[in-house]
Amino acid sequence: MSNQELLIRQRFTRQELQCRCGCGAMPPQASIERLTALRYVLDMPLTINSAARCVRHNTNIKGATNSPHIVPSTARPGEQKTWGGCGFDIRITSLAHATRIAIAAEKVGFRGIGISTKNNFIHIDDMARPQITHWDY
Repeated sequence: MSNQELLIRQRFTRQELQCRCGCGAMPPQASIERLTALRYVLDMPLTINSAARCVRHNTNIKGATNSPHIVPSTARPGEQKTWGGCGFDIRITSLAHATRIAIAAEKVGFRGIGISTKNNFIHIDDMARPQITHWDY
C-alpha cells in the first residue's frame, strides 16, 4: 500500500477525493496532506463536495477553465496546468462554520478561500498564489 493510500484511508475515502466522472484522477499528494492537516487541526469531519477533476469532467460541469480542481496529469497538450495544487469544496452549515474552516485552512497553507453561504460550501485550494486570496460566491 502506498503512502498516499494510507493517508487517504486515515481521514478520507478515495470516492471523496477522486474525479466524479469515474476516471480515477486524484489530487496531488501534497494537497491531500494539506487537507489531512486541515481535518486534524479542526478535529472534526469534513464533507467533501468536490475535489479532483479531469479536464473533461470540469468542462462537462461548466467549471472554470483555470479551476484549481483540475488535476495536472489530465490536461491536454497546450492546456498544461501550471498553477499547482488542488481545490476542494467542503459542505458548510453556517457562516461561523465556514469561518472556522477558513482560519484553519490558512494555517495549514491553503491560499485560496471562497465562501458560498447560499450554496452551503467553502472552496479552499493550494494553488500557487502570490498572496492568500478570499472571495465569496
